[in-house]
Amino acid sequence: MEDLEGLWSIDEITSYRFKKNGTGALVLPEHSYSFTYTLEEDILEMDFEKEKLRDSTFKVSVVDGVMNLQCLDEFFENEFVLEKSED
Repeated sequence: MEDLEGLWSIDEITSYRFKKNGTGALVLPEHSYSFTYTLEEDILEMDFEKEKLRDSTFKVSVVDGVMNLQCLDEFFENEFVLEKSED
């Protein structure tokens, strides 16, 4: 699997930034929300600093600058495709 480090965009508004040290942020035009993350095998767990945001667990795959996230949380069946915008 490719490295998660960098900025990954879902669309023109929503991006996720991952740093090597296990921290990151949900990046929106007017706000940024910090989180910590762990990646073991193909399971990504994100824990947001702000309590109002939902922490999530995803099955992740990264191939050729495209990240697929499949939510594993109960009652949520979301799948996201993110493209790497910058390292």
